[in-house]
Amino acid sequence: RVVERLQAAGRVVRALVRCDDDRAERLRESGVPTLVGDLHDRRTLLPALDGAGSVYVAYPVAAGTVDALANVASVIRELGSSPHVVMNGNGAADHNSPSGFAREHALAEELLLELGVNFTSVRGCAFYYENVLLLHADAIRETGMFANSFGDARPAWISATFPGSGSTMASAGLPALMSARIGPVRL
Repeated sequence: RVVERLQAAGRVVRALVRCDDDRAERLRESGVPTLVGDLHDRRTLLPALDGAGSVYVAYPVAAGTVDALANVASVIRELGSSPHVVMNGNGAADHNSPSGFAREHALAEELLLELGVNFTSVRGCAFYYENVLLLHADAIRETGMFANSFGDARPAWISATFPGSGSTMASAGLPALMSARIGPVRL
């Protein structure tokens, strides 16, 4: 949906894909050039980022955020460019969080700030109910409850299919129910 919304907003889009599969083929069929690469393989990012005015980083809820964004920042620096980088952040990004993902997002944001990358970290203020079983099934079975990285905040429960959700809207420059941290200015 991100690609569709960007195209609808008149943006020129190209996509870095991890493998040349049917999803990549659908992108090409919609007029989007694709490059096969990996955020963890810096060599593949040079052609993907060359000439880009903005970059949307879609990274899964998984370890490796810091390395991936370090590669992006390194390539941007090498190219001598200054694209606006929009990344999905963690609403509870904090170096002292009990959540490894929150600590990683905090470190990634700090790294981007220090390297002078023009970025926006879109920090979701909502919890996608589709993720409850995906992320917490074992804890729910074992204890009857689950914990997340929102601290004392009360996140809104939304569906990932909600048309105004998440960074889809933010990346297209459209209003969304999100909070954002914008760099390289320290907030």
